[in-house]
Amino acid sequence: MTRFQLVASPAARVEKADQYAIEPTPGIFADLAHEADATNAASLSSAMNSFGQLVRQRSRELSFLVCAEIVPGARKPRWYARCARDGGLRDEAFLFTIMLDATIEDGTPPVRMWGAKAAPFQLSDRAPVWTDAEPDEFTPHAHGHLGYYGWLRMINARVQLLTNSRCSLFDRTDASIMTRRYKDRHHPFAVATELMSAGYCVPHSGTE
Repeated sequence: MTRFQLVASPAARVEKADQYAIEPTPGIFADLAHEADATNAASLSSAMNSFGQLVRQRSRELSFLVCAEIVPGARKPRWYARCARDGGLRDEAFLFTIMLDATIEDGTPPVRMWGAKAAPFQLSDRAPVWTDAEPDEFTPHAHGHLGYYGWLRMINARVQLLTNSRCSLFDRTDASIMTRRYKDRHHPFAVATELMSAGYCVPHSGTE
């Protein structure tokens, strides 16, 4: 059994033109550390993930990278070299991915973060979309996926704005279609326009 120091460092995955790099985000929070014992690569991975979950519980708004290193004085186990080569000394599951796409020509704000299961959706000119304290109409459709949840809410807000209505997205929309649009990274404004063109929500002079 080998003792490792696990460190959570503020960072984000920055993506542009189908390439990405992990960049530090200094000043967000100080590195957080924890020690754990591991007998093999799988137990080290489990320990890193558990530590990351604890850090995430402190604040869901943190984006960070978890890394592992052997504590001073401890001997490297035989599985250490292969674990290092396979990327097993770092866990990227808690990183937010930031897109660096150019502004869309018609002035539509580009997507800054598409989100993930534990990462929020965000447009470049808006705050990230988080779940509310209580479940809402989008919660069951998102199935615990935070990024998809925020994307759905952004579409619904756009449709309501353009139609001057309170129409609910899933009153008239097939959930499977929305899932495919999200996986294919369709901009929420484009999806809202598509839904309106298909007659899912008809503009009103007043609210419903």
